[in-house]
Amino acid sequence: MMLRQELELMRHPDCHKFKVKPLALEEEMRILFGSNTATGEGSYAPNSGVMPRTRERPPVVDVDNIDDLLDDDATQELAHPLQKCRNSASSPSVPRAVAEIPTMKECANKLSELREFNEDAELWAQGFNLFKDSKIRAMFMSCPDDLRMYHFITQELNRARTAELAKTWFAPAP
Repeated sequence: MMLRQELELMRHPDCHKFKVKPLALEEEMRILFGSNTATGEGSYAPNSGVMPRTRERPPVVDVDNIDDLLDDDATQELAHPLQKCRNSASSPSVPRAVAEIPTMKECANKLSELREFNEDAELWAQGFNLFKDSKIRAMFMSCPDDLRMYHFITQELNRARTAELAKTWFAPAP
């Protein structure tokens, strides 16, 4: 007879990595949760189907040396872990993955500089509609010269037209 976990792993094979891989951010988990763990009867997961018994008495909050505890650095680390995470994320040593994406206005100004698009308002509007996609804006503005910008934007316009035609041609008949 197979265990329930093995059956679940057969049903969801992509979850196997969590069985053999240690927890990510173990140090941050320790800061957030300390030594609080749930084992045996005290453990509860929403999918286990069993509600834990709640204790009738409230937790004790009366502490004699509260001032000493509040001045302790370890207690402050436990009390404010999110501030530590926020400070580390905003430090200049953290590389930023997001590059500066050109705005639609910058792209529209550059599109207006292209002679073919400046003379034909309908063509300019079709090109401008492509700039709703940030990837297209970034690729358009990364073109080194006007000729390549022109070829890039006309290729994207042709691709968009082909996609529209494919929707109507291959649509199911009513």
